[in-house]
Formats: sequence, C-alpha cells, structure tokens
Amino acid sequence: MTLPARTEASPVQSSFALSSDHQTLIHETLLAAADHELLEREPREDAWATESERLIRDELGRHGGAGDFEVIAIDCRRTLCAIQAFAYGEDGHRAWVEAVDDLYKESLADVFDSVNTAFPTQGGRSPVLTFLHRKSATPKP
Repeated sequence: MTLPARTEASPVQSSFALSSDHQTLIHETLLAAADHELLEREPREDAWATESERLIRDELGRHGGAGDFEVIAIDCRRTLCAIQAFAYGEDGHRAWVEAVDDLYKESLADVFDSVNTAFPTQGGRSPVLTFLHRKSATPKP
C-alpha cells in the first residue's frame, strides 16, 4: 500500500497520553523511552499520519489474534507511529509481538522500516507499547 508522500507538518500536537501501566514501560525500557521522546517532539504530518493510523488499526483488526489484545490508542506524527495496547492471557504479550511481526511482514513493511515493542514478561493483562518507524523517502546508500 502506498501512503501519501511527505508534506508540510503541522505544529507539534499534544502529548501521546500513556496509562500508568504504559508509563512504567517507558521508564523501564530504553528504546521505548527514546521512541516516546521522539514522538513527543515530532510534528504531525496530517495526511500521512491519518492514513497510517487507519492502516494500522484495520490490519490489527483483521489479524486472527485480534481477540488476544485491545488497542487503546494509535498516534502517528511525521516519521513515527505509536500503538498503545493491552494484551490478555498468560502469553498475551507474545501474541501481540507475533501479530505485529505478521502484519509487518504482510503489509506494514511497505510503509515502515523498523518496529520496537516494549512489554512486561508477566502474564494476565499486560501493557504493550509498539513504535513503528516510517521508511525514509530517499533510499539509503
């Protein structure tokens, strides 16, 4: 799927509000903390962000494991999208990672070049936080 090309970005929008469970992930995971900080500083590129949020939500909703997790929020800016969700069950966080990996291979790799997911190692109702990094408009040397 092709998303809109890069255009002018809107001013930085309000913060991506995290639940207390998701805030804990940010404090305990270096890469998630760095991605969250980047997201907070980035302006929103409306056309790309809106289409990317729709794509992510639609693809997650169609995934066979969708009953194992609940998407709380998706927020895309200019080069980064964040997905805040809860995974359910003893291995719910693993089901989330598998779902994101499957979707990345099937459709999201056309738009994003990397995925970073933070999650606790306990079962039950687990917060998960995934960051998807937008592919560069120019090829890397």
